[in-house]
Amino acid sequence: MDNIIDYLSEGQSRLAKSDYLTAIEFFQVALEMKPENEEALLGAAFAYQKQGNIIKAKKCYYRVLSNNPENAEALRGIESLTSNGNHETIEETEKEMDADKDFRVANWGDSYQLVQKKEGEANLVQKTDIYAFPGSVASLPCTVLYGFTDNQLTIGKYIFSIDHSNQNDYMYDYEELVDLLTSKYGKPTHGGKNNAVWFDDLYRDDYSDWGRAISYGHLAFDTTWETPDTEILCQLSGDNYEIKLVIQYVSKKLSQLREAASKKDKMRGL
Repeated sequence: MDNIIDYLSEGQSRLAKSDYLTAIEFFQVALEMKPENEEALLGAAFAYQKQGNIIKAKKCYYRVLSNNPENAEALRGIESLTSNGNHETIEETEKEMDADKDFRVANWGDSYQLVQKKEGEANLVQKTDIYAFPGSVASLPCTVLYGFTDNQLTIGKYIFSIDHSNQNDYMYDYEELVDLLTSKYGKPTHGGKNNAVWFDDLYRDDYSDWGRAISYGHLAFDTTWETPDTEILCQLSGDNYEIKLVIQYVSKKLSQLREAASKKDKMRGL
């Protein structure tokens, strides 16, 4: 076989025979040729679902939706997974993260090459100081981002890509994530899910307009936790009519390395 059509065809053939393991192998080869091919992602998602690997199935469905939010097959797949009670926790979503890992599969200080090898995903950006790819946390689609300083992992982020017609729904997503993170890391060191920070009081007295206030940059929410090695932030904010929901993990030990690199970058050209 020397083209993607052959691998897709063989993958579908294996699905029809309920040979899900081999089907996944063919779809993976197809994805190496074209990382965002919808047929390969949907085929792999279905095979993972049949194997009971809910995390990987959702990951494939969300990769389809990140490029085509209206894809009916992916939407049905996500609905079937969640309707069967397959709601993952933060820990389960984080790539079945080991207890001794700082962010997903990695430890602070790991190299770009090591992290990419562990995750096995194509990088969305053409940089070696950032490694990003589609994922999901608590059934919410997001971009997973690893940040490197001098080829050492210093920061990790989940940047959520959610589209709500009712902007107040972003607050419910934020509250759920804060609850999950609190279950994992304990009482926050700052903030909480009701910790509203107002920069402009225009909509403060009308809760139905709080989502709009966030999108205008009038209102933000943030909560932080700390472990011996990591600072964790969950933040809901906005500006210029856009709302941003992010979870960020930062290495405490390597913070000076990041600050020095940032200062050097700012001084360039002075």
